[in-house]
Amino acid sequence: MTRAWGRRGRQTPRKAAPIELTQFHDHDYIRFLERVAPDHAEDLGQQLLQFGMGGMGTDCPAFEGLFDFCQRYAGASIEGAVKLNHGLADIAINWAGGLHHAKKTEASGAHPAPAALCSSLSRAGRRRTRGAACAV
Repeated sequence: MTRAWGRRGRQTPRKAAPIELTQFHDHDYIRFLERVAPDHAEDLGQQLLQFGMGGMGTDCPAFEGLFDFCQRYAGASIEGAVKLNHGLADIAINWAGGLHHAKKTEASGAHPAPAALCSSLSRAGRRRTRGAACAV
């Protein structure tokens, strides 16, 4: 798709710092994501339910490297928003950015990871960017 638009370039996403993730998500939720892993998820039983990652039929499983993944794709979304907001790019695509539906205090979709693209765009006063609508 980017070649069709005459664009090239791929960047390695930076990790979003936990403090960046707490701009939208609750501190306790982020601390939980830092700790949860498949090998000890059962030890966090009540917290799994509290943060939307437990129970029958959940589509928010704990997996090895979960928090690193969260940091990387949230970092990519934040970096894309920053570049768009500062006019350093006119297109920013984070292919992993739509894999979740996280709420402030819990996971609520395919993956429990947070992303801050719409939050960053909102702070900059932008509600729509090149086909990416943000309901803020």
